[in-house]
Amino acid sequence: LLFLSTLLMISLFFHYVIIRPISKADKLVTTIIKNNNQKVRFLSNRKDELGTLFNLIDRLLDDVESNEQELISHNLRLQTISRTDGLTNIPNRRAFDLYMINLLETSTLGEEVSILICDVDYFKKYNDCYGHAKGDNALRLVATSLQRKLHQETDFVARYGGEEFVIILKNTDQGEAHSVAQNLLQSITNLKIHHEKSPISSVVTISIGIYSFKIPDHKRHQQSTMSYFEKADKALYLAKDEGRNRAVHYFENKSSD
Repeated sequence: LLFLSTLLMISLFFHYVIIRPISKADKLVTTIIKNNNQKVRFLSNRKDELGTLFNLIDRLLDDVESNEQELISHNLRLQTISRTDGLTNIPNRRAFDLYMINLLETSTLGEEVSILICDVDYFKKYNDCYGHAKGDNALRLVATSLQRKLHQETDFVARYGGEEFVIILKNTDQGEAHSVAQNLLQSITNLKIHHEKSPISSVVTISIGIYSFKIPDHKRHQQSTMSYFEKADKALYLAKDEGRNRAVHYFENKSSD
C-alpha cells in the first residue's frame, strides 16, 4: 500500500510539474502557429530545464516579432518609394493611378472633381539650350511651386512623366478649377526661370488642360480612370494649339477657355 501511495505521488508530481506544463506549452505553441500571433509569451518563472526552454522560446518569439515589424516597416518604405518620383520627390504616375481608383471608389456620389494636366512649354528647347541638369532643376522648381499652391488636405499633384504633371482637385467645379489654374500659371511665371529659346516668353511657362466631372454612381465606377485623364489631355492639346501659357477646359460637346 505504501508502495502504491508513493507511486501515485510520483505520478502526480510528474503530471503537474512536467507533463501538464509541457501539454500547456504544446497548446500555446499550436495557437501561436495557427493564429500567426508572435505576441503570445510563456513568461515562465521556472528555474528548471523547462523554464529554460520556455524562456528560450520567448526570446525566439521576440526575435520573430522584431523581424516581422522590421519587414513591415521595410515594405512600407518600398511602397512609398514605388509611388514617389525620384527627381521631384512628389507622387509619380503609379501613385496617381492608385489615387484615382480610390477616389472613384470612396467619394460621395455627385461630388465635383477637376483634373488638371500641366505641361512645361517648349521643355525640349530648354533642355537643348541649357542642358539636362538645369532641365531637371527646372522640373523640381515647377513641382515644388505646384505643390505649394495646392491644399495638401484635399488636392493631389503628381509627376505623370517627362515635363507633364497631373493635379486632382476634390470638391472643385469648373469655375473654381479655372481660378486654381490661373494661379498656377502665374506661380510658374513668377519663378522667372530664364528660357531664351521659348517663342512665347522669356521665362519658363506651362500650359494646362482641365476636365471637371461629378463622381458617377457605383455601376460606372468600373470604367477606366484613364477616360477622365484623356479628356483633360485633349484640353491640354487645345491650350497648346491656342498659343500655350494658358488654361483650357474640356467639355463633352466643345472646348473653350
